[in-house]
Amino acid sequence: RYGFSMKRTLYNGMSHREKGGLLKGWTAVIAKGVAGYRAPSLMELRLILKAAGAKIVSLEEFKSINAKNRGLVVTSDPPTQNQIIYVKNNGAELITTSCLFDCVMHQKINGVKRKI
Repeated sequence: RYGFSMKRTLYNGMSHREKGGLLKGWTAVIAKGVAGYRAPSLMELRLILKAAGAKIVSLEEFKSINAKNRGLVVTSDPPTQNQIIYVKNNGAELITTSCLFDCVMHQKINGVKRKI
């Protein structure tokens, strides 16, 4: 009915939890203009990412890390032109808020845009 298996999701969740979370090893930043605009607040988005195991950094910190190595920018859905430019300029990967929620709900990484 909902397009996923709850049994598989629970299995994936337990497996990811043992390894530190679905987004363990990812460094994430929340793009400007996402929080609160048809999306949860900044604090809530950070909690979701942290609960999934991501390391959360500021926009300034994100620029100084090697974002090409598992750097994730959370954008609006659809992403704004400025958000797309930020992702391109930092060599990171883009995930919309809708995609993030879907990944967390299914405990499976789907829809991360590697090439923009």
